[in-house]
Amino acid sequence: MKRQITAGLTAFAMLLSGVPAMMLPEVAGITAHAEDYTTVTEGYLTYRVYSTYAEVSDFDWKCPDAVVTIPNTVNGLPVISIGNGAFKHLKYADAPSSLEEVVLPAGLISIGSSAFMGSTIVTMDIPDSVDSFGSWAFCECENLTSVKLPKYCKELPHCMFSDCPKLDDVIIPSAVETIGYNAFTNTGLTSVTIPGSVKKIDTSFTECTALKTVVIEEGATGIDNAFAGCTALESVKLPSTMCFVQSGALSGAFMNCSSLTDVTIPEGVTYDTAFGASLYNTFEGCTSLKQIQLPESFHVIVSDMFHGCSSLESFEISKGVNRIAYSAFEDCISLKEIVIPANVETVQPEAFMNCAKLEKIVFLNPDCDIYPGGYTICNYTLNNKYYYNGTICGYEGSTAQAYAEKFGYHFELIGTPSPGVTLGDLNADNAVNASDAATILIAAAAAGAEGDYSLTDEQMAAADVNGDGTVNASDAALVLIYAAYVGSAEEPVSFEEFMKNRG
Repeated sequence: MKRQITAGLTAFAMLLSGVPAMMLPEVAGITAHAEDYTTVTEGYLTYRVYSTYAEVSDFDWKCPDAVVTIPNTVNGLPVISIGNGAFKHLKYADAPSSLEEVVLPAGLISIGSSAFMGSTIVTMDIPDSVDSFGSWAFCECENLTSVKLPKYCKELPHCMFSDCPKLDDVIIPSAVETIGYNAFTNTGLTSVTIPGSVKKIDTSFTECTALKTVVIEEGATGIDNAFAGCTALESVKLPSTMCFVQSGALSGAFMNCSSLTDVTIPEGVTYDTAFGASLYNTFEGCTSLKQIQLPESFHVIVSDMFHGCSSLESFEISKGVNRIAYSAFEDCISLKEIVIPANVETVQPEAFMNCAKLEKIVFLNPDCDIYPGGYTICNYTLNNKYYYNGTICGYEGSTAQAYAEKFGYHFELIGTPSPGVTLGDLNADNAVNASDAATILIAAAAAGAEGDYSLTDEQMAAADVNGDGTVNASDAALVLIYAAYVGSAEEPVSFEEFMKNRG
């Protein structure tokens, strides 16, 4: 803080004198001791006057004026700071106020903690010279409708505008890097654009119940429990640079956004692997969400990710996913069918618990580790018992078959992987190469023209190298990439190991 105030005062002096900053002596900072200032009262404003600058320290709420102007100088010294709690208004202790606007001095640098907390201001135009705010600076300003933020501030600290219910429009400057927790919680914002400069969006916009649209520009990175409880939020677009993070007990970035229907998550978006499956609740309670596509950069469908998404009808699991975590789809009562591709290695407890309309679940990985509890997959629970009336599909001898038989669920065979055919090796010559890729392309073309791949079941199992349930040019491309790798590697790994490493 001292360095910021000092730098700002230097700039202010430079403007007044025209002398280059490098030729000015260093001036005292804001951290002067009590004996270093004198108290000056002019009208309804009280100042602390230090040797080189002045700070607003108090305001008399008996002031009858609607507009109060803070002068640029006091006793010939620049006013560069509004101190902690200077305009703080306690509605049950302070006098009723007529104040609607405070005109700030042109050289202001700092606005302290709780500076305007609970005040009756309606509008605030903050000069671009301000580069530092304290926490709760405008918290609980119930009449505040509009704010102009300075161009060059880098941080909007925690609770800065929280509980300002009439604040419906804010432009966040492109220099901002951090938006603190509860910075805009319970405000009247209807839309917000977050610039690409932002490195962390904390629990910044929770309970903004009028917020309908969020745009986060390319370049922005961390997002925590940012928009939880924004019940009017309809659409959100994330940049490819975004990473879901967790700093508190919850990380439900869009938890209980009950109107959310449109979510764009481009390839590249990921989550902080330091938290793994403990990173949860991302879309829990988004009761209007009918469909969503996760990018391949997501390797885990995290715990409670879609818990209670009661309108979710279909979901395609990307080939990047290797684990479906606890309660990921619990209470998704409209989900009817889902395919668990071969790349998924683990399905954890309660993953598909109480999915009332789930009629069919297909496992393409014969060795998928399915948690052995009846509540992992069930339509409903009654008297502590779990019931599933749909069909579990999988290979002969698979873990899916063992799971279904263990709990008396209906099981349907989808074929048996042939031990004589290796993944990618369609012609069973113990090599995965361009010949196999050509066979895949010919089969895909035939299926497009005639609806028939003209492959045996064993060849189909070998051809679907990415485990997405279809055979197409993507599978052929992976085979060709592997063939090129084998040609250049000194000790090439098997195709199965190669695919696992790519995941």
